[in-house]
Amino acid sequence: MLSDLISHTSVGRIEYNSKYLCGKIENLDLNIAKCSRIEDIHSPIFNMAVVTSIFNQAGGVAKSTLTLNLGYTLSQAGQRVLLVDFDPQGSLTVFLGFEPWDLPVTVYDTLMGNYSTKESLISVLEQAIVSAHQMDLLPANRRLGKAELELFTAMNRERKLAAMLDPLKDRYDWILIDCPPSLGLLSVSALTASNGVLVPVETEYKSWVGTDLLLETITLVRREINPGLSIFGFIPTKHTRTKSQHQRVLKAMREQLASVGMVFDPIPNATAFADASEAGQPLMLYDRRHVALQALQSLASTLLSTHTGVGELVAATDVKQSTSRNSSKAKVKS
Repeated sequence: MLSDLISHTSVGRIEYNSKYLCGKIENLDLNIAKCSRIEDIHSPIFNMAVVTSIFNQAGGVAKSTLTLNLGYTLSQAGQRVLLVDFDPQGSLTVFLGFEPWDLPVTVYDTLMGNYSTKESLISVLEQAIVSAHQMDLLPANRRLGKAELELFTAMNRERKLAAMLDPLKDRYDWILIDCPPSLGLLSVSALTASNGVLVPVETEYKSWVGTDLLLETITLVRREINPGLSIFGFIPTKHTRTKSQHQRVLKAMREQLASVGMVFDPIPNATAFADASEAGQPLMLYDRRHVALQALQSLASTLLSTHTGVGELVAATDVKQSTSRNSSKAKVKS
């Protein structure tokens, strides 16, 4: 079980249970490649929305970019997709072309409201959800940053997001949560609400050495709050093939994290991602022949076949150049 993966030592270091893993982090070597695969890691096929957190406590690893582009790729396979911007920076909201402070209702309002009935929650959700590029978005702005303080004394605070998303699960196939770059209450709430977690890891040494803290957080959430949480996989991001350090980190990920979760194809470092975000579009719409789309489509295909039973994606070159913001908003019903 993943809950047995990591234990605390008396001096606060992290050690790996020898029943499942070996050794501890030392330079690039986690020393887990030769150990047996952890059982009960991967989730079965889901009948309702697959709630997935895009999580890494480090900033700048392309969480928001990945959430946006994975969501759009899934939508092109006919999947109903809801993106949840759960980062007070609101980057995902901005990347989809919205001005966060112009939105009258955001995820903060849906999270922090006191609802006497399910219908009252649904009413606020319907006001908050906006649409762009055949996806729905629950947007965020900096007001979300107040939630951690305001939830500090709340009962069952870690489960607030899970309860908020519950009425939406039969309306979508995928709910992707863009987590903040922290190990705080917002991230824990996202993991508590999720069936699984995707971990983007920049192929830089500084990002790689933070993997132990990330695994510790996932482990604690699974052990204490959400025993059904699975690691769907690790996604190498911002990868440059010509950089030797990137190649070493990618090799280490493939060799040593396979016992914890799938390591997907690396997503290349490309200025086109930033250009597409500036234009308020997914990369597939901005440049439908870009080489980075291959890794995104491989990732989406694997997730679909593993967790929904759907296995084939539309080719990127067949995607229509649609910029409608109102084509996908699902009606939330009680």
